[in-house]
Parts: sequence; C-alpha cells; structure tokens
Amino acid sequence: MLGDGLPNSGTQGSYFKYQYGVLKLLEQIAAAVAVIGPDNETRTTRYEVTGGPTPPGAGYSIGDFLVRYDIINTVTSTIVSTIWFNQTTQTTLVGAGNPNPVDIVPAAASLSVTVLNPFNLEATQILVQADTATIAGDTTSLDTKVPAQGAAVIAASMPVNIASDQVVTVSLPSGAQVLTSSLETAVTSGSVTAGAYSVSFATDSTFTGTINGIARSANTVYNFTAAEGKTLPAIAWAVNAGNMNIDKLV
Repeated sequence: MLGDGLPNSGTQGSYFKYQYGVLKLLEQIAAAVAVIGPDNETRTTRYEVTGGPTPPGAGYSIGDFLVRYDIINTVTSTIVSTIWFNQTTQTTLVGAGNPNPVDIVPAAASLSVTVLNPFNLEATQILVQADTATIAGDTTSLDTKVPAQGAAVIAASMPVNIASDQVVTVSLPSGAQVLTSSLETAVTSGSVTAGAYSVSFATDSTFTGTINGIARSANTVYNFTAAEGKTLPAIAWAVNAGNMNIDKLV
C-alpha cells in the first residue's frame, strides 16, 4: 500500500509521491540490468596429457599441458561456454569431445613449464615466483663474492690489473714539491741549482771535499733550508775523495 494516509480521511498520505518515485527508480534499474545481461566469471583448470590423442581428441601430445577456461553465469551457476587451450603449443583445441577425457589428468602447476599465455594468471604467478627464487639465490651468491664498499686491506679487496700495453700517466699537482737524490763520487765537483727549498749533503767515512768552498768532515750530514717563502741560492760542492749523497727538495 502506497502512502500512509488515515483510513477515515480518504487521502493517500503525505509520503505517496516519494514512495512512488522510489518504485519507479527500482523499475528502471531492473530494466537496465536486463539489458546488460548476466554477470559472468571465468574458471581456469589445468591438465596434463598422459595418453593419446584418443579420437575424437586432437591437437595435443603426451606431456603437453592443457588449460580449460569455463565461462560461468554467476546468477544460475551454470557453465555458459568452455574453451580448451594447449599451453605447450599455444594453440586452441577445436571440435566436439576435444580433448578426450581419457587422455588427461588434473595437473598441479609446475615450475618447469614456460608460460606464454598471458591469460593463465595462475601459471604466470608461479613462474614469476620461480624466477624470483632464482634471483634471490644468485644475489646471495654474489654477496659472498663482492666485498663491501669503502676502504679495505688488500686481502679484502678485489684485484684489478692494468693492461700490459696501457700507458699510465702520472702528473703532480701544481706547486707540489719534488725530492731528487744523487750520489757524487771522487773526483767530481758541481753545484746545486738555485731555487731549492732544502738541500742535504751526506758524506761517507772516506770523504774529503768542500761545500760552498768550506772543507767538510766525513760521516756528516749538512742541511741547508731556505726561510719560509724563500728558496736557496746555488750551492757549489767538490768531492776530492770518498762519496757524498745529495738530496734536493724543490
């Protein structure tokens, strides 16, 4: 009964228009659902071929994996249509009675099957899981062979070899100091070129000679160091006997 009018007043009640409008809206929704059609879902079942093909079955061989796609009406819970697909050969089976049930058995998903059909979600997920496990194993193996980042001793570092025919150029930064050393033997003389920051003369036990015209002793080290911001002038030397080592910092 529409409305909630009083039985003795003869009216339809103040809610009549609202309730009538709701019923008309429900009628329109029901009509739209009828046009759209039933709600269908898919079901996937996997089988392995163990025999045949036994007529009328065709399009598969022993060892192939077949996938059955059922289109199901969820309202009536009935199968609308069924499609059989050969997962191994990537072909659709056609014909009534194909495949023959005597040739197939339900099969659990196998990690060794290559999945090419993008609609077989179950098998695709299984294959991805298998690959992920392999990657994890490889990563673990790599982690044990690659040292951690940062400075380390030689035993904890990876060896790097320079090619035998590669030329390695070494250049010093601007203003870098260079130390040179020379051994002077008897009887020689010369001078250290002006511009050095420090010069050291070390005589041996048989040395006789001069530095800057002054006779020097054996087994002695003579150091000449320039003042800060300055350089040394030329320093003359002579070895009359024995040996003298000269270290120069420029």
